[in-house]
Amino acid sequence: MIRAFLSHSSADKNRYVRIVAQKLGENNCVYDEYTFEFGMQPLEEIVRGLEASQLFVVFLSEKALESDWVQKEILLAHEKLSIKELIRIFPIIIDSNLTYQYTRIPQWMRDEYNLKYVSRPTVAARRIRQRLREISWMYNPRLKERESIFVGRNELIKIIEERIDDFSQELPKCFISSGLPRIGRSALLRHALVKSNVTKDSYEFPLLIMRREESLEDLILKLYDLGLSHIPYPVNLMSIDINRRISIAVSLAKDIIKAKETILIRDEGCIINFSRRIQPWFDNILTQLSTSSQPIFLLCSRYRPLPEELRSRPFIFGVSVPELSFNERGGLFKRFVDFEGLALTRDDFVFFCNHFQGFPDQIRFACDLIHDLGVADAKKGSYQIIEFNSDRASVILGKYSAQPKYLDFLYLLSEFEFISLDFLFSIVDESEFGELVNDLIAASICDYVGIEKEFIRLNDAIRDYVRRNQISLPDVYQKKLKQHLDIFLKTSDEEERDVSDITYSIKEAIKAGKTVPEQYLIPSHFLRSIRDIYQKRGNLDRVIELADKLLEKEHLLDKTVAQDIRYFLCLALARKRDTRMLEEVQKIHGIEHNFLLGFYYRRQGRAGDAMERLTRCLGEPIVAKRAKREIVQVYLSIEDYESASTLAQSNYEENRNNPYHIQAYFNTIINSEKAKREADLLLRLIRELEAISSDLAKEMAMIALAEFAVKCEDNYQKALDIIDDAIHTFPDSYYTLISKAFIAARNRDVRNLESSYEKLEKLARRKNISEDSLVRLKCYLLTLQGDLGKALNFAEMKLTRYPDYSRRAFMQKLKEISSV
Repeated sequence: MIRAFLSHSSADKNRYVRIVAQKLGENNCVYDEYTFEFGMQPLEEIVRGLEASQLFVVFLSEKALESDWVQKEILLAHEKLSIKELIRIFPIIIDSNLTYQYTRIPQWMRDEYNLKYVSRPTVAARRIRQRLREISWMYNPRLKERESIFVGRNELIKIIEERIDDFSQELPKCFISSGLPRIGRSALLRHALVKSNVTKDSYEFPLLIMRREESLEDLILKLYDLGLSHIPYPVNLMSIDINRRISIAVSLAKDIIKAKETILIRDEGCIINFSRRIQPWFDNILTQLSTSSQPIFLLCSRYRPLPEELRSRPFIFGVSVPELSFNERGGLFKRFVDFEGLALTRDDFVFFCNHFQGFPDQIRFACDLIHDLGVADAKKGSYQIIEFNSDRASVILGKYSAQPKYLDFLYLLSEFEFISLDFLFSIVDESEFGELVNDLIAASICDYVGIEKEFIRLNDAIRDYVRRNQISLPDVYQKKLKQHLDIFLKTSDEEERDVSDITYSIKEAIKAGKTVPEQYLIPSHFLRSIRDIYQKRGNLDRVIELADKLLEKEHLLDKTVAQDIRYFLCLALARKRDTRMLEEVQKIHGIEHNFLLGFYYRRQGRAGDAMERLTRCLGEPIVAKRAKREIVQVYLSIEDYESASTLAQSNYEENRNNPYHIQAYFNTIINSEKAKREADLLLRLIRELEAISSDLAKEMAMIALAEFAVKCEDNYQKALDIIDDAIHTFPDSYYTLISKAFIAARNRDVRNLESSYEKLEKLARRKNISEDSLVRLKCYLLTLQGDLGKALNFAEMKLTRYPDYSRRAFMQKLKEISSV
């Protein structure tokens, strides 16, 4: 049994240490009230307790450092550590008046340890559990050594050093490094601040993640969860004005300054958004902290702030981080090769260097590939190095493709923006998955988050891949998460739970329509719920209901959050073909206004209007990819496969893991004259759909197989068998039924066409089935029933929104079917 020895002053027992001991449990700690026997000499008990412990925790306060017994325990623990009879020492400052510079703290402790103040005992207990967990996993010190490898960036470091050394200006309170994710932004800032003696090499920055859908309220809760402040849990953040919320954030930041901490924030569009402007509330916070003598925040931003944003704010300093230069790539690769002890010839070295695109993770992955496969096989598989940046998710998941238990674990992690290890191991068995977590961290599939690495976060590429493909969570995990939610709603004590637990549980409660205490709600809880319901093709009415509820308090919302909520509201209204969308979209400005109108017009069958709006979006990076996807769908909806083909291929090649792109590219080929000549490509696309472990992709693959059977193999009966299997496999989907109807129509099968059409008509009363699809099927049915004239008139009357050339082409198909 791995245990922690709790060294403390009796003066700190009631207010702090007893609570920590209770949270840890009697079996996990050596604590005098639990383990010291009556009648024994104190020194004997201390020695016996230390011998039974692997972790020595000392709670540092003025009273503790004045205690002879605490000083004896510290001395004994240090001696035992030096002879490896103790694995680790973990000092925690629990006195707000104490800093790491306090002279009574032993010099070796000040030099060797990253001393942090922790205001709340529940947070201290979490961090001690994390230290015990690391010991039980035999935490690999080589991981830290590997993470510290740094090469190049000399010009950027020089720029930062010059700003730090400029005595005519105050030291910046916020340093910003902007650039692509995982390009080395945080490593650059850390290295520059250590080199400039702003921080110690041993210091580990507490890490927070701020996502686009988050705002000031989320920053408040995440800063509070660091455990550096005595203020009560922040409540009613949705009902107080912005100035009061900023005041709370400033108070938390002042406690961070007092604790001599600097917070690293990975900003994914929250603080600096795609317009490249700094959020006014963050600017306000920094302005109120401008007299601080230390950096408070390091910001690794996805977006580069506009130059004028920095010129007018001397308390902020920013640099843009590009990809590694060719020489820097070679230098970093050499360091990793030496670190792993890999034997490469000069030709081998040059071969691999020529595959790199300037991302440190890609270079790490190449070394792992060489380490796992050997040089010769790594060369054969070098395509994986190239694909690592564009197809990172499939490359990573491919490693676990033969281990469904581990894949399911990754799918579980994808449910969370980030998750504490305590929360995670309440769902899965730590003894079974603990070592895997260590491996995932080492492979950069997961990152640690938090002040003491007590949270983990799955790589964005994998999480987005799982969500986009609607990969289902195994029933066993769904059941455990439901049980957890039920317990949360009955016993929601914010001090007992960490921010990942609260965030996830409230989001799921909102999605399920459960009652959540109003005082804990913040806008991002709603926004996450809305996004999840929409992306998983859930209840559109629920999306609209939640959006309307939140927009009732629009005057209290951050403008970016309000814009995002209204964006999803417009998407849901567009899918329902609700004309209210035209009213709401007027409140959305910028390029997304055009995109939403284009999306709405496509759903309405207004192909020309959709193309006009969507084409305007192609030169705008924030919506260009979405617009290209929608333009392809417009062309497919009017059966203009030739016009769709180039864009569909481009979309597919940019993201080969997206089932929608695979399906669209497949449809442009299967409906062209070259379908039989491209049979191998079509089969490859079907296999790629099958390789995606989701019901959505499986359904698409079965529809594609049916199309392939009839158009490339001339086997109509096989196509019917496949599509009937798909209908039974996915009874809640109408896409399989639409596919069957069109296959039957093109093969003059009146019976199956009529049967499918009647079912679709009934479904259309409660599902948003494309009206144009139903019109075309009706025309086919009339034609095959011998009434071509009525079919042509119906097409002329109902397909008025089709471009003339497309409507004429469809009517020509009807004539050709009639003449056979």
